[in-house]
Amino acid sequence: MPDLKLEINDDQLNVALQTAILKAVDDVGREQILKHALNHLTTPKETYRGKATTPLMDIITDAATQVARQIMNERIEKDEEFVKQVEQLYSQAFQRCFGTENREKLLEKMVGAMNEALSSSRY
Repeated sequence: MPDLKLEINDDQLNVALQTAILKAVDDVGREQILKHALNHLTTPKETYRGKATTPLMDIITDAATQVARQIMNERIEKDEEFVKQVEQLYSQAFQRCFGTENREKLLEKMVGAMNEALSSSRY
């Protein structure tokens, strides 16, 4: 007898599972699932930065970031003038940080932060 080999990909398995759940849950159960999901998506949580965001806000922010990256990558690949403008903006920003009287203060803060990081108990 030949070996029987059954393959089910994740998408097929997920569709089967979702169909089974939808058939097993009545209208009251579906309403409770929907309320729980909406509550989860809209309830703020603390992030490591101390800024409260909701999972829905995170999803929207991530999607917007992906779209922005895609647009930027397309512009960088296709538009040489745009690349020159971006380079010029970076150059101007660098000059403002390091080419002014703020240079010494900025360097002192950078060195101080590096020293503190290297001398902390984390390392």
